[in-house]
Amino acid sequence: MDVGHARLIGDVVDAIETCSGHLLTTHLHDNRGRTDDHLVPGQGVVDWEAALLAFQKVGYDGAWMFELAVATERRPVLERAVKARERFESLLNIGDEMMGQPGSDPE
Repeated sequence: MDVGHARLIGDVVDAIETCSGHLLTTHLHDNRGRTDDHLVPGQGVVDWEAALLAFQKVGYDGAWMFELAVATERRPVLERAVKARERFESLLNIGDEMMGQPGSDPE
């Protein structure tokens, strides 16, 4: 599922639901709604909370792969990608299963 492309042709949630049961991986990127910008999620118009909820609703448990545009200055893009990943983890409650487990660091 290419979320950025889905947004360009219509509704992301509808696309995810339509592909339910056939999703193998993701291409996660954002855009401004008119061109295939390959922005870091959260830098464009995609409603990521709704998209991630739709992925959960259809039972997707595969890879979350960012597909970002090449930039002259890579460090700022990578820093924004880290923040986007952390937001995804928070919204999806990823990592919570390790809290309180032996060997986990609570801080």
